[in-house]
Amino acid sequence: STLLQTMLHSMVLNYTPEELNFYLLDFSSNALRIFSKMRFCGGYITSDEDPEKVQRLMQLISKKIAERKELFIESNVGNFVEYRRKHKLPLILVVIDNYVSFMETFNDRNDELLNTFTLLVREGVKCGIQFVVTMSKINDMRPKQRSNFLSNVTLVLPEKSNYREMHNVAATFMPPNYRGRGLFLVGKKLLEFHTALPVYGVSEAERNDNLINAISKFLERKELEKYGKILTNKEYKTKPTIGRENELKNLLVTLAQEKKNPILVGKSGVGKTSIIEELSYQIKNNNVPKFLKDTIIYEVNPSQVVSGCKYVGDFEEVMTKIMDLVIKYELILFEPENANQFETDHFSSYFSYGVLWLHQVFWCQSFAPAGVLPV
Repeated sequence: STLLQTMLHSMVLNYTPEELNFYLLDFSSNALRIFSKMRFCGGYITSDEDPEKVQRLMQLISKKIAERKELFIESNVGNFVEYRRKHKLPLILVVIDNYVSFMETFNDRNDELLNTFTLLVREGVKCGIQFVVTMSKINDMRPKQRSNFLSNVTLVLPEKSNYREMHNVAATFMPPNYRGRGLFLVGKKLLEFHTALPVYGVSEAERNDNLINAISKFLERKELEKYGKILTNKEYKTKPTIGRENELKNLLVTLAQEKKNPILVGKSGVGKTSIIEELSYQIKNNNVPKFLKDTIIYEVNPSQVVSGCKYVGDFEEVMTKIMDLVIKYELILFEPENANQFETDHFSSYFSYGVLWLHQVFWCQSFAPAGVLPV
């Protein structure tokens, strides 16, 4: 279950819901419940729920396989990989934690479920629908069904022969009996690995709490990216500015003072935004004073904020959400030059009460030669 948590957490950080969807069948310790409310998750089922829910999921997966086959025929491609080169289509991952408990749910129709499951696993690979299954013992799944799983990851097993049975390669050594240690096959060679925890925590309860907080923080950051971009995440191939050391120094001095929000003033094209990108570059390279280390600079995009506002009050609601997240995570907010839409009493109120003294805001205005003014 811990390995599944680490895998899902890594996927959520590196992919979008348009690229990846998953269905979670949690028949073990409910360790996957944390991921059930995410946009990635199409369904979450536990052993306590109606078995018919599992059957409906299998019917849904079967329907999706049929739909994707039709889609591939229309596009004159043979499989999911070829289709993805030209079109967008999410990979679907079906995760079953505790295969034995999953099968025991259907004692009266075990053979029917087994045949359906085997068919879906075999047909789903070409259609971008893959299954991840956990078992306690190698005998929990019949060899016929196990042969449909091309990749096997084994944690510590009692006998060397068990590794050969799972990987079809003789194990020349036994991994140490540590929790999380195991073997996996690369080419024709067995390699040893150790499972990484998704987040730090001394106990399982502490790890679950930290994982929930990490995922919540990640989702809120993704929410922010709807209305702008995080400049400190940007990959800089070259240094953004040359010869702007004085302006950058003045900017750092202003940021070091309590309740001081810098305004960058200068004509259009003189490099006001470049100075902010230079600060982002220096933060990313840990070349800033201690109080700015690991700081995030968030550039709000006025057009993205306004585009989603259809009714009276929508703009204020979005801005409140943005400002609350800026304050919560102590971000530096960068308001670009074309942000005249933000000149409202609602937005200004955040400054009049001094709530942004740790969360400075940059304004870029075109008035005079470039300079930094504290306000």
